[in-house]
Amino acid sequence: RHLERLDTEVIRGILEHPREMSFWDMYERLVKPADSGSRHWGEKSHNNLFYLRDIFDRYPNAVFVHVVRDPRGVALSHYRKQFSDPATDRDVPPVDASTLTFFVQQAMRWTAWLDTALTERARTPAEAWIDVRFEHLLRDPEVVLSRICGRIGLPFEARMLDPSERQGDMILSADSARVHPRIDKDLDPSRAESHWRLPPTLVWAVERSAKDIMPQWGYDLSRPAVGVVEKVRWMSLLFRKRRQLYANLDKHLWKRRPAA
Repeated sequence: RHLERLDTEVIRGILEHPREMSFWDMYERLVKPADSGSRHWGEKSHNNLFYLRDIFDRYPNAVFVHVVRDPRGVALSHYRKQFSDPATDRDVPPVDASTLTFFVQQAMRWTAWLDTALTERARTPAEAWIDVRFEHLLRDPEVVLSRICGRIGLPFEARMLDPSERQGDMILSADSARVHPRIDKDLDPSRAESHWRLPPTLVWAVERSAKDIMPQWGYDLSRPAVGVVEKVRWMSLLFRKRRQLYANLDKHLWKRRPAA
């Protein structure tokens, strides 16, 4: 289905290429704008985080913009995308075994990704890495985008925040358009606080799984009031599910990390 959305000229260029194409030849054909007249281009696949050494070897002047979001908001966003209508942003998840397990799994994934980010950031030149908190981008987008533009040598332009500029985004015609309903909308600062509507038990579950790394990224622990009996009940459930939780995490990471 991805090939169906490729520009005809891109497909023709691949088919008529005079020699066998390398991985990077194919990569640039697929993601690099052709004849755009600009020296700058970007690619936003999340899995790039696991291939930074290869990317920087190929593009030594690359700048990696790392966007991080509060894990409580991440878990809620994934829940809504899978189990409710992401366009409403109003559904409050129930507190039951399947939902709590889902939120813990998302927190485990968030922690693993951010652990990887810490490792990669430590071995990446400071000028080639920019950390951006999702919440800051929503609340003060001009300041954040100006900082990014300054790092890559481009002037900030107000039209960068004009939602009409995003109406041609390919994601809007993709199968996943349903879970990205705000691509062509104005930024909504209230989304930075959406997770505060979560039931305390789900907040506790996320924080329990991500507590060791959240402060390193500027996220305070709220330590919601959850009774001891309730905590013990849910911890017993998670203990019984621990093998499946870790197996799911390993599978999630295995699909993304480079082969040894």
